[in-house]
Amino acid sequence: MCRQSIFIWLLMSISTFCGGVTARAQTDAKVNRIMIRFGGQHADAVEGGFANLKTGEVYHLNEATKKQGDVDLVYAYGETTAINLMTPSSSSVGLFGSRYRTQVVERWEVKNSGTLVAAGNTKALRKSFKTIKTNKQLIQKYNAIVKSLPEQDYYNQKNHGPSARIRELAIGDYVLFRSRSKERGMYAVGRVVGLEKGTRGEVMIDFKITKE
Repeated sequence: MCRQSIFIWLLMSISTFCGGVTARAQTDAKVNRIMIRFGGQHADAVEGGFANLKTGEVYHLNEATKKQGDVDLVYAYGETTAINLMTPSSSSVGLFGSRYRTQVVERWEVKNSGTLVAAGNTKALRKSFKTIKTNKQLIQKYNAIVKSLPEQDYYNQKNHGPSARIRELAIGDYVLFRSRSKERGMYAVGRVVGLEKGTRGEVMIDFKITKE
């Protein structure tokens, strides 16, 4: 083998090795744990209803409109549907008032997409949530729960997904999320830990989110 060939082979080997290390580091990285407080859709709600899962920030509608590419989830409260979580790409966002319909559904140019699942609240889920420490574990739990969900007695596709919108969530319920937007790639699992009912109220969700 000539010197040039050996040099090229070494470069390819180093690149492959480094790429593998980086991939493993990302997979084995510790997840982020973030408590997110979403506000209802009323203009007077104290907290914003649009969440950036990477930073844990929530935005009111006007700020969210300026940061469309950073919004992963939208919260809204319904009298009959209680806690609703949606992706910005869901047309259901428009069901929660003219402000959301005319500004988000009709005017936003960037609407991040994703898949949401309402997994319920069981002892097994609580145990699983506590054991999640790394990206790899979170992704494995997500895939396992999504696969088994239709087998549950309580399962209702309209409420539980997989979908761009899930609804009728209650305190203690677990939520799964997978981003479908290339620039936002992430998985998350969260538990609803607090609720103040109403469109001026708020919901608190304790999230574990994959780290880049």
